Amino acid sequence: MNKIYLLLLASTLVVGNGYAQKKRTVTRKTANSSLVAKQKTEAETEAKAKADSIEAEGVKARELNNLKCCFDFSTATFISQQNSNDDFVVYEVPDMKSADLKSAVYTTLSSMYKSPKDVITSLSDNMIQLEGYASGVYRTNAGNTSYGKDILFDMVIQFKDGRVRYNRPTIKMIYTEWPLAGMGRLNMERPLSKLIGENTSRALVESYFKNLICTINNKLKQSNDW
Repeated sequence: MNKIYLLLLASTLVVGNGYAQKKRTVTRKTANSSLVAKQKTEAETEAKAKADSIEAEGVKARELNNLKCCFDFSTATFISQQNSNDDFVVYEVPDMKSADLKSAVYTTLSSMYKSPKDVITSLSDNMIQLEGYASGVYRTNAGNTSYGKDILFDMVIQFKDGRVRYNRPTIKMIYTEWPLAGMGRLNMERPLSKLIGENTSRALVESYFKNLICTINNKLKQSNDW
């Protein structure tokens, strides 16, 4: 009888120890799984925060670059504000296809001129040329009289997905008022630095082209936001 009791007690202890050990093993596995899940969540959160930071920096850099999408004219030569070594500036419009950008620019320019077909030429699927005429861009003084100056210019605009490139404008002709003779042409064989020599005049020419490009870009931004 005692032997039977001892055998039953030993069996119970073995079963009890096995259950306790199994329970401890399950607890450790659960704890390990929770730790792994926590570490995974933290890693994913950190990766997302890093990706968001990189994206935010990219957006900030693009916006800053877009603000510089214009030309300086302080030396009577158009110089890119984005990179002084370039003869072009680029405006970035994410998520817009080149065809949509071209269409939007064409529409904007068409609204600015009475006869768009006479000033806008499609050179290819991703390039147009604007040959514009601007009246009274700046004035010069002779004695007590001020004379207005008009300019004829052209500018090639190119398109890629998400990007619009404005090539350096070329002033082809300058027209001026002459005393008692009406409008006449300046001699374009002379250097532009001589034809537009005053800083105030250069600033007004620069302002004209900045406003032109800015107007187009604002329309593009509205199209993209829409």
